[in-house]
Amino acid sequence: NLYKFQDFVWLTPEIKRRGAYSTLRYDFSKSLAFYAEASLQRNQSHIELAPLPINTVDDNQIFVPRTNYWNPFGVDVQFNYRPVDFGPRKSDVTNTTANFLAGAKGNLRDRWDWDVGYTYGRDDSTDRSTNAISESRLRAALALNTPDAFNIFGGAGFRNSLETLDKIRLATEQGGYAVQTTGDAKISGDLYELPTGTVGAALYTDWRL
Repeated sequence: NLYKFQDFVWLTPEIKRRGAYSTLRYDFSKSLAFYAEASLQRNQSHIELAPLPINTVDDNQIFVPRTNYWNPFGVDVQFNYRPVDFGPRKSDVTNTTANFLAGAKGNLRDRWDWDVGYTYGRDDSTDRSTNAISESRLRAALALNTPDAFNIFGGAGFRNSLETLDKIRLATEQGGYAVQTTGDAKISGDLYELPTGTVGAALYTDWRL
């Protein structure tokens, strides 16, 4: 009940950011130009939490069977346990974003300005967690009647063997991506003059996938 979380819990994640950006414009003439932009950004974060607790009441009635090699009581034992020998839970999130834009713009008869562009963007994300605990593997390790059984009775200084921990340890990874492509075209200009000023018009359209 007096477990000290502060030794394991990070208040802020470790973050690494890397990116690149490039832009290009080429004027074919006074009335026609090509332009392009490209960018790439990768963000990585790492954070750690206290070891995952194990609780008979909350974790689907996990208990130490009477057959457990280290069980000194000879009966099934319910427990509330913090397996510090696993070390902290670790989460690593990587997000990569890429964007590309290309287009052309110009002027028609010094009256109409037009612009046509295409954009492609992709976002990839992965979230990897390590030092979690597999419930099924934990049950199997607790049920062993050999010295490689998982031991919760060793006291504050005891550590289960690395081989025992690795049998229970679990790493999970989830991720996904999103892609969007867009195109747009617009034109605007003056139609005619009125005594009160110029009458103009503009037309815009776009599509997205």
